[in-house]
Amino acid sequence: MNSDLETSAFEQLALANKNPSKESYEKVANDFKLIKRWNEAGDCFQYCARIAEENNEDPSKYYEEAAMCWKELNQIRSKLQFIIKQYNLGMNITLSKCIPFYESKGNFSAAGNIQKLLAEEKLGSFNTDATIQELQKAIDYYEKIKENLDSTTETNKDFCLLKIADIHFQTKNEKEYEKCKQVRI
Repeated sequence: MNSDLETSAFEQLALANKNPSKESYEKVANDFKLIKRWNEAGDCFQYCARIAEENNEDPSKYYEEAAMCWKELNQIRSKLQFIIKQYNLGMNITLSKCIPFYESKGNFSAAGNIQKLLAEEKLGSFNTDATIQELQKAIDYYEKIKENLDSTTETNKDFCLLKIADIHFQTKNEKEYEKCKQVRI
């Protein structure tokens, strides 16, 4: 049923675009609200407001409707962000539990890869110190590999070093940045 309403709303929007009127956009906007397509509904109400302004009419009701639609969209985004944050937290806790097992078996490459993955999760955060610590832990695991150091492990270690250097460069920590450059020279 929702898909029929959605198809109908988009068809009406196409017709409204061909022959724009406040009434046609308002009808389409309300149809979009019914199927919870908040962004499209907000856009249509904004078209209504523009047409009202062009006709020297009061656009405030349409702007208010548009804002309420985008508010709904923002609430959905907030809920999704919360869900994603909970998912990431659960993933990080679960991955963290793997590391001691890999370490006890001497599988430092796997432990380093998990640690690198945990660090990558923090790369976008504003907590650069924690990110650097996670990256350094990964490097430490990679450096524990005495024999059979393969190119993938070396690449992962280099990735971590480059990310640390990048963080120091972005935060304008020239002393630490120079140290990172010296490691690879």
